[in-house]
Amino acid sequence: MRSRAAELDRLAQWCAGTGTEAHLLHGPSGVGKSRLALELADRLAASGAWDIEFPAPDAEPTRTDRPLLVVVEDAETRREQVARLLDPADAGPSRAPVRVLLLARTRDGWWDESQDGIRTRRELTAPDDTDSAHADAVHDAVRDYAAALTAPGRPCPPLEQDRSDRLVATTSDQPGRPGSLQSAVLAALLDTAHGVEAPLAVREMGHLLHSAAAYGLELAPQVVEAAVATAALCGAADEEAALAALGHVQALEEPGLRLRTARWLRTEFPPEPASCPGYWNQSLPDALTEDLLAGLVTPRFLMSALMETTEAQDRRALTVLARAADTRPQVRAHLRELVSLLPGVSPMAIEVALGSGYAAPLAEALTALAEKHPALPADLLDAVPPGVTVFGEFPVLLAESLVDAYELRAKTQNGLRGLTKTLVALSGRLADLGRGEQALGVARRAVESAALLEDGQEWQGHAARALHRATDLTP
Repeated sequence: MRSRAAELDRLAQWCAGTGTEAHLLHGPSGVGKSRLALELADRLAASGAWDIEFPAPDAEPTRTDRPLLVVVEDAETRREQVARLLDPADAGPSRAPVRVLLLARTRDGWWDESQDGIRTRRELTAPDDTDSAHADAVHDAVRDYAAALTAPGRPCPPLEQDRSDRLVATTSDQPGRPGSLQSAVLAALLDTAHGVEAPLAVREMGHLLHSAAAYGLELAPQVVEAAVATAALCGAADEEAALAALGHVQALEEPGLRLRTARWLRTEFPPEPASCPGYWNQSLPDALTEDLLAGLVTPRFLMSALMETTEAQDRRALTVLARAADTRPQVRAHLRELVSLLPGVSPMAIEVALGSGYAAPLAEALTALAEKHPALPADLLDAVPPGVTVFGEFPVLLAESLVDAYELRAKTQNGLRGLTKTLVALSGRLADLGRGEQALGVARRAVESAALLEDGQEWQGHAARALHRATDLTP
């Protein structure tokens, strides 16, 4: 949501009068072109006098006797269609005004070549980088969004002056970043009005449904929700990865429809090359993203979504889920079931837990996995650094399962060596958790096992050190 009152009034004035006129609104992704077009369409439609059209890429010009607004997204990629829309012969005779609003990322290479007297253009940019202009944009956007929430009966208190000033300060260092103001404004409302997450999530999803329809996507609401959840959860490095991620949505099997959906999502989740390069990016505050996902995802959805994803997408998905699971019990349960259904994500889950700051939900999921599937790869134990305690019982359970497996093969030297190694590891993991007596008992078994090795000097040393550490922990 961006406050674009001046631009909206200017466009409304442009719609007045007679004849056919075209206007190009260009600027980088995320500055609010689509939302501004939707606001204009809503204003004209509310008057009851105007027809509104967001044509599909292959649609022919509409003939009507009523005033008509035609909005063309990604106009620079639809040049032939734009030419037909602006051709008087194709448009047909009409005394009613026709306004063609073209939305594009750039005017270079095509618009200047086709301009004539009835066509105008304006670049839509992020807020000016002056302190006063940026502050005004922030205050206006917060006011507008709060009013929109209050209208359907959800009171949203005004932003206090000190919080407003802090908000201006936190966004003024990057006023040109696509999506930054929208994210900051939503974050301000989340911080100001307790319990406003759900209404904000509902309003944002309503906008996304409206936006998809305006883009010409005839999709059921649940399909739009699945596509949005996929983009927010997985992201994509490029268009190929975006199409692969959306492949799990059954209603998007047709390649052309999937491509259009991916490109529509790009207008809603624009990339930010300076800080987070990619095809999609998340421009909503974490809390709002997590609230949207909490109401949309299920274990089945997550499992299907992660079947065709890249390693980077898996990492992002697990990070987003872990963050959401930290405060949302239903997401925590979904994450636990996902790891149990897809044990192959376990190494990535360990990596994310160590680096995301949200280890607890992932540790809980990994522990549940170890309890359900005792025969897990030994590499998982090696992936958890010694001395790390955030995983709780998980490394202990892993080590215990490996001890059980090696005990069955302890009659061979290889089996005996593996048993000694895992006993030393188990003793260390127990010691990490402060369980000295258990660590001591396991260390003694490690010493006995190492003594039976034909070339066991190295492991006898490891076992002796484990025994010494456990002894120190025991009263």
